[in-house]
Amino acid sequence: IGQITLDNASTCYAMMEHLEALIREHDANIPFNHDANRPTSDIHKEWCAYRDAVAGDVLARSRRLVSAFRVSGGRRLGLHRTILEGNSTRSWPQTSLEVFDMQLLRDCDTRWSSVYMMITRILTLWPALQAYAASASTSTATSLDSVLLSPHERKVLRDLYYILRLPHRTQELLSSENTPTASYTLIVYEILIHGWQNLKTNLPHLHVSIDAGINKLREYIQYARSTPVYGLSMIVNPMMKFDWIKTYWTAEEKNQARDSITNAVRILCSRSRCILMQGTLLSGTDATVP
Repeated sequence: IGQITLDNASTCYAMMEHLEALIREHDANIPFNHDANRPTSDIHKEWCAYRDAVAGDVLARSRRLVSAFRVSGGRRLGLHRTILEGNSTRSWPQTSLEVFDMQLLRDCDTRWSSVYMMITRILTLWPALQAYAASASTSTATSLDSVLLSPHERKVLRDLYYILRLPHRTQELLSSENTPTASYTLIVYEILIHGWQNLKTNLPHLHVSIDAGINKLREYIQYARSTPVYGLSMIVNPMMKFDWIKTYWTAEEKNQARDSITNAVRILCSRSRCILMQGTLLSGTDATVP
């Protein structure tokens, strides 16, 4: 049993005491206390507020916030001045904090990690956003106050940041132009799945969303394993060869990879032989020319 829920009846309190005795009798190392393991109404209220923030589409609210702060050059300049003043006077809630002099970013469908970058900027600039909204003129402050996020909305946004940070780092690694990265693709995706699995421990309330990403990624990996290019790129990589395939692929996938490399080598040898024969024939033809 992972979790149980009981109402506040006195019989349930007695049941919790009895349950503690049974657990200690079974395994004294299991941490359980009949008082400490009872949730309070405050926890329930916090959870309801978080759930409402998720249902309220915090990303749509974030887009409205970005649009409001970027709507004119005057507001962008006002945020810039607020950041400079706050850094110079150390007037942020955390006096040691220094806010980067940046502007908010909009997300777009044609740019990798744009949602992640939008969220990152909002969280990074949050003290400055609050300070600028509080110090702006009455009309500006009213419009900005209406788009500021609540504490629970920021909590949801922060959780989304942790979820999206992993695929962002994956994309950054695989999009590197310094060295070919095709051979690392499936390996990095497996690491991403492992990272998401670990993240579910810290964000159990978002396990459904995380599982959706994991399932989609596994579907892609399953398809990619049947595509010769990934297996070939791993095999010809001297740092990998067949090691990863032998360890993590199924017997059918291993055989398919071996067939792919065999066919590729056969084609390469055939082409090399043809080129060699053509060179020999041309050399012989040149020799007969007076």
